[in-house]
Amino acid sequence: MDLLERSVRSFFNPLQKFQYVDTIKDRMISFRLKNTPDIKDNHADDTSYLLEFDLSATAYEPCYRATSSKSVQLAQWIKKFKFPTAFKAITFATRDQSLIKNIYNPGDLPCGMLITFRANAVIENSGILNVNTHEYFQFDRLDMTSGDVVTVDTGNQSADLLRGGTHTDISNLVDPDCDYLQLNAGDNVLRYYAGANTSILDCGIAYDPIYL
Repeated sequence: MDLLERSVRSFFNPLQKFQYVDTIKDRMISFRLKNTPDIKDNHADDTSYLLEFDLSATAYEPCYRATSSKSVQLAQWIKKFKFPTAFKAITFATRDQSLIKNIYNPGDLPCGMLITFRANAVIENSGILNVNTHEYFQFDRLDMTSGDVVTVDTGNQSADLLRGGTHTDISNLVDPDCDYLQLNAGDNVLRYYAGANTSILDCGIAYDPIYL
């Protein structure tokens, strides 16, 4: 019995973060235990494998999130070349591009998003505008070169540049007058842009809806 109690207390460790998952609604919420399990001393004998205990926990972010992120690609190259093929008139790739796209947030509250900019040539000061609210996020002094990938986490207000296999924090290159955009509940009409070569900039958005 002592071994079983130790195993229970070890598993329900207050230093760990736990998640409750609602598989019917596809939502989850994170929480931490306030203390170790309060095990009731009411088992019949020391050979019993049944334990009764209480758990007390706190959800520091008291909202549910979707169990999987939603993603929308505003612009990207779609591969068309494949084997086997006949070498006549061949289209290797087509450009799927929509400078303006509606991003629907099915949640009950605004949520942050993960914005990914991928450069296929020299790109200057990429950004995203909410067409309805006129709020925007953009860089002020960022020149991207071909192959660069910039990831912006508007929830945690951070920006990262991946260049040649090396990650660099570029939060200091964010326009000081802009906003780390949030996706409002419902429709969000967004437009992405850049100071140069917008037509060859790939842009994608991922987000986790928040529910009450």
